[in-house]
Amino acid sequence: MSGKGILIAVYLLAVPALINAQGEKAATVEGRFQPRKVVNVGAQVSGPVAKVLVEEGASVSEGDLLARIDPNQYRARLEEAQARAEKARSQAEDSARQLERQQKIYDRGLSATRDLEVAERNAASDGAEVEAAEAAVQSAKVDLRYTRVRAPLDGVVIKRNVEPGETVIANLEPPRLFRVASSLDQLDLVLRLPEDRLDQVTEGDQLTVEVPGLDGHRAEGEVVRVARVPEDGADEPLYPVRVRVANPKGELRPGMAGRVILD
Repeated sequence: MSGKGILIAVYLLAVPALINAQGEKAATVEGRFQPRKVVNVGAQVSGPVAKVLVEEGASVSEGDLLARIDPNQYRARLEEAQARAEKARSQAEDSARQLERQQKIYDRGLSATRDLEVAERNAASDGAEVEAAEAAVQSAKVDLRYTRVRAPLDGVVIKRNVEPGETVIANLEPPRLFRVASSLDQLDLVLRLPEDRLDQVTEGDQLTVEVPGLDGHRAEGEVVRVARVPEDGADEPLYPVRVRVANPKGELRPGMAGRVILD
């Protein structure tokens, strides 16, 4: 345990302050457990939701299918783009042959420079059309792939905001269909400390916390982050401190309270 600051869990809030060996008051600090990481999963394309495959609380692995947006219109767009690309390639091949033939005629002195230049411009233009058409095919493939909404990480679905049949509209701010939290085998107790307490906490400190909602359950944890800037919106500057706690049995849940003493 760090000599710079010791956090000891307590259960009774009836004791407003304790006195440490140096005669200083020790304050009870309470926080809430949060997942280590939470990701909002949105939709990159618009359309009706054909399927939703997970419920809240479901465990997922990175890449698992969460929902499916109706792919029919995007499949049709891909087929149309592929047809345009095939037509553009055929036209470009014909232009290349015309240019090759015109070059031979010009080299024998049987055509004007202008005819060769026209053939060159046509070949270049048709080549550019091929590039644009192939880019459209790739874009259509991406859109079709985005109709499959997948889990971005291994974890747990903690919020589901979509039902089959709903129409989602993807714009500058994609709609939040799911919230996926990192695995709950570890949770962070988030404390918010005033500036006069920050020098008593150091990243790497080993702590003991107590969870009142679990009949005083105690768990060991480690300070993994001490914020360098305060939270926005508070009347006084408060700095979040994250204490990572092992949760192998799943007893701790996001939102539960944990208490510590800072002296």
